[in-house]
Amino acid sequence: MDDVIRDGQILRPDSDDARVRATRETLQAMGEHPRLDTAVIQTVGAKHWDGFALALVQ
Repeated sequence: MDDVIRDGQILRPDSDDARVRATRETLQAMGEHPRLDTAVIQTVGAKHWDGFALALVQ
């Protein structure tokens, strides 16, 4: 899953951006899924804060 950091907005619990809320909910579900090992990788560069989630299905 790409663009999970949302320019750092993912860390703001008061964000009213629907994309941020949906990303947070999806990451929560991925983290709680018993068959998934999930990691979020943050990258910093020309696009500022970016990142992606990677999940391995067991």
